[in-house]
Amino acid sequence: MNRDSPRTPVAGHRGKTLIANWKLQGTGPHLDQWIQAVQGLEEIHSRPIQVILCPPAVWLERARGRLHEGALALGIQNVSAESAGPFTGEISAAMAYEAGARYALVGHSERRRLFGETDPVVARKAEQSARAGLTPIVCIGETAEERRAGETERVLARQLGALDRLSTEALNALWIAYEPVWSIGTGIPATADNLREVAAWIRSHVAASDATMADRLRLFYGGSVGAGNAAVLGALDGVDGLLVGGASVEADSMVALCRSMAGGMPKSGCGADSSLRG
Repeated sequence: MNRDSPRTPVAGHRGKTLIANWKLQGTGPHLDQWIQAVQGLEEIHSRPIQVILCPPAVWLERARGRLHEGALALGIQNVSAESAGPFTGEISAAMAYEAGARYALVGHSERRRLFGETDPVVARKAEQSARAGLTPIVCIGETAEERRAGETERVLARQLGALDRLSTEALNALWIAYEPVWSIGTGIPATADNLREVAAWIRSHVAASDATMADRLRLFYGGSVGAGNAAVLGALDGVDGLLVGGASVEADSMVALCRSMAGGMPKSGCGADSSLRG
């Protein structure tokens, strides 16, 4: 396999999507129980809802072996900015694809804050993901201090600007997740008005440089999402779904999230687009 040759990225999905980011949590038996509970839900088969599970990377192959056709898709929480070489502990995007992932979280705020990932590194990871056939989900967002200083748009513009160096293939493949750092794990989600305003700004900013990309861009929100607010936040115009952290780890909580999201959606005659499940 030529790892430096772009593959055709996963196609877009225009329903609503829930991305379950387990972070550093979960065991093999827990994974089995979670998949059994979630993939059997009537809600994700009768409505245009896609669920993407991002477990710790060591569980990807185990998860792939337990998925039913058309039920769930798999993502990886992080990939290397390199395709191969002497980089101890790293996992390349191509390795993630081979293990069953079809999506990759890139530039999560915890990676930026705790591991020093810079905007250029995030851009390289997005490029590597797209080249390997993964859909890169690039996370952007401002801190509480930046928000108080009125710098939200400046920060987002800088983070988005780093993606200008991506190839056409990568730009066409990427999704964006707005995850304000001040909301992650704090129990303080963005309000509907705030999220609607930021989502409109992101789409407008993207459209200023590439109108066709803005039309097909998939945009997500992450930050203190739970069953109590998933229906409202996920239903906003311009928001294609939710990136969920802690509330996605337990099966009961994830089932409640799926049902909450489905509650405001009409039933689909053909269900979600199973060609995207990976």
